[in-house]
Amino acid sequence: MRLTLVSLPWAPLKTPSVGLSALAAFVEKHAPGVDVRVSYGILRIAELISLAHYQHICAILNSGNCLGPHTVLADALWTRVLFPERAKHVDDWINGRFPSVDPVRVCGAMEQAFDEIIDTALEDGTRVIGLTSMFNQLLGNLALAKRAKERAPELVNVFGGFEVSGAAYPPLLELFPQIDYIIDGEGEHALVDLVKAVEAGESPANLPGVRSRFSDNKLAAKRADVRQLPVPTFVDYAEQVEPLNIEWKFVLEGSRGCWWDRSAATGNANDACHFCNINTVWGAYREKTVPQIAAEAKAQAQRHGKLLVHFTDSIVRNKGIDDFCNALAEIADWRFNHALRAHIKPIDFVRLYEAGLRACQFGIEAMSTKILKRMNKGVSVIQNIQALKLCTELQVVGGNNIIINYPHTTAEEIAETAEIVERYCLGYQPLVVTPFMYVLGSTFTRAPELSNLKNIRNYDYYAELLPAEHYERMNLLVKDYDEDGAQSWDQLIELLERWQTWYKKNRNRPALKYERGPGFINIKDARRPGQNLHFKLEGTEADIYFYCLELRRVKEVQQRFPQVPADELDELIEELVEANLMFREGNRVLALACSERPLTAAMRIRAHAREDEELEQIKQAARDESGAGVRQRRVSTTV
Repeated sequence: MRLTLVSLPWAPLKTPSVGLSALAAFVEKHAPGVDVRVSYGILRIAELISLAHYQHICAILNSGNCLGPHTVLADALWTRVLFPERAKHVDDWINGRFPSVDPVRVCGAMEQAFDEIIDTALEDGTRVIGLTSMFNQLLGNLALAKRAKERAPELVNVFGGFEVSGAAYPPLLELFPQIDYIIDGEGEHALVDLVKAVEAGESPANLPGVRSRFSDNKLAAKRADVRQLPVPTFVDYAEQVEPLNIEWKFVLEGSRGCWWDRSAATGNANDACHFCNINTVWGAYREKTVPQIAAEAKAQAQRHGKLLVHFTDSIVRNKGIDDFCNALAEIADWRFNHALRAHIKPIDFVRLYEAGLRACQFGIEAMSTKILKRMNKGVSVIQNIQALKLCTELQVVGGNNIIINYPHTTAEEIAETAEIVERYCLGYQPLVVTPFMYVLGSTFTRAPELSNLKNIRNYDYYAELLPAEHYERMNLLVKDYDEDGAQSWDQLIELLERWQTWYKKNRNRPALKYERGPGFINIKDARRPGQNLHFKLEGTEADIYFYCLELRRVKEVQQRFPQVPADELDELIEELVEANLMFREGNRVLALACSERPLTAAMRIRAHAREDEELEQIKQAARDESGAGVRQRRVSTTV
C-alpha cells in the first residue's frame, strides 16, 4: 500500500517539510507494509511559474507593516482553483491590487501540478493522500483533494496541521465532502493507525485523534515520544529539489512545543504568550536528547553532504545549551539558525555562535514593559535590548520582530516604545515590523476575556474572496475584530523604517561601538544622521562600563567595585543613561556599545563568564563554611 504526503506552497523553497519527513519515517517504521512518498508540489509549482515569480509572490505575502490584501494573496490564488466559478471575480481582485501577479498563469500551474501529483499517485497504487495545512495551504489542499476525488473517488484524503485542528475542523467536515478524515493534533500515531485501518479495510473514524463526518469521536491524538522518533527522511525532497539548482538546507527538530507555554500542564490558557498558537498541535513541551540530535545531524550531513541546518524548534532549550553546542561542534563546521529567547545568557549565545549559529529569531515582540506584561512574554525590555546587541556584536543575522497594532496598547506605551528605540537601540540590527494577528488557537481565542475585543470574525478580506456561506461558516486561522479606542502606530512605524535605513547606511556595522585601550575606553556614536559623537572613559569609569557590557544588577557592580561609593556609582550610571550609552531598568543596567569584531566580543563575554563563575565559587565556599559553623554550634549546644 502507498501513502502519498503532499507539500504545497507557500513556504520557502530551501527547506524540506520537517513535519512530512518525520511522518514518513514514522509510518515506514511502524507500518512496514506501507510505502511512503513525499510529493513536493511546492517545488513543481515554483518550477512551472518560475522560481523568480514564486519568490516574488512570497515577498508580497510578507510585505507591509499591517495586515492587508497582501496577507491573503496566496489564498486568493487557491480560491480561484477551489471555486472555479469565482475565477473572474478573483482575477479582478488580484489584478486590481497586484498587477505583477498573473492569476491565470499561476493557477494554471497549480492545476497542472495537481494533475501530475494525482497521476503519479494513481500509477503507484496510492490509497491515502496526506495533506498538511499550516499557513496558506488549507484552500490549496482542499482544491487538490477535490480534484483527487473527482479523478478517483476511492482515494482517501487525510488533512492535518494548524489550519484544521481544534475548533477549525467541524465546519470543514460539514462544508467539504472531499475531506475524508482530519487528524486533530499530533500526527504520527494517528496516521499510522489510520493507514493500518485503511489497509485492513476498516474504518478509522473512531481512532484517537481522527475526526470525520462519520463519527463524533473526540478521543485525543496520542503524542509521540520525540526521543523515540526515527530520523526524518529527506530523500524525496532531495530528488525533487536538486534539478532546480536550489541551495537547500536540511531541517532538524530538536523539540516540540514551547517550554514557556505551560497552559497544557496547568489548564490555564493565560500561562502562555497570549498572541501565540504554537501549542495548538504540540501540547506539552518535549525535547530530544543532545546525543540524539547530534546523531541525526551527523546522519543527515553524511547522507546529503550538507552543513546548512534549519532548526525548527519554537524555542531554544532552557538547559544544557553547553552540551548541545559541544556535541554539534565535534561533528562538523555547521551554519545553522535557531529560535531563541531573550533571557539567554550571553555566554550561551557565544557557545551557539561558536557551534555555528549564523541566524536566529528572538521573540522580541515589544519594547515596552507594560506591553510585554500584557503579552505575558516573561522577558523584560533590558533583556530584549541585550538580545539585539548580541546579534549585532557577533554578526548573527537576527530576524527579530516587533509587533504593532497589539490590542489595547495605549498612546503612552507606543510613545515609550518609540523613546526606547530611538535613544538606545538604533546602533543595532533593526527590528522587523510584524502586524499583530489574532489567530485561532492562541490564548486570545481560548480565553477571550483577556482581550475583550469585539465582533471576532474571519479576516475581512476573505469575505471578498470566498463564497458567502463558506466565509460565514468556516473557522479560519486568521481573525478580524473590532477594538474600541485603537491607537495609531504610524509614528513608531516611521521610526522603525528609518532605523532600517540608518543601519544600511552604516553598512550593517554597529553605529555605537567601543574600542578598549590600556586604562581607557573610546566610544563612537553615529546612531543618527549627521551625528558623530566621541566619548572617552578612563580608569575605574572605563572598567565599570566594560564590566556592564553584559547585563548586570547594580548590586553586582557595587560588589565588583567596592572602592566606588554607592552614590557616585549611581551618578555615573545616570550620566551614561542620559548620554544614551547605557540602559537602566530598575536595578539592572546594560552598557550599549558594541565591539566591532565578533572575536573581541566573544572573548570579552567568555572572560566575564569565567570571572563571574570564579566569584560565585568563592561565595558558595563562604556560604558552605558559614553553614558548617552554624551546624557545629548547634551540635555543641545540643551536647
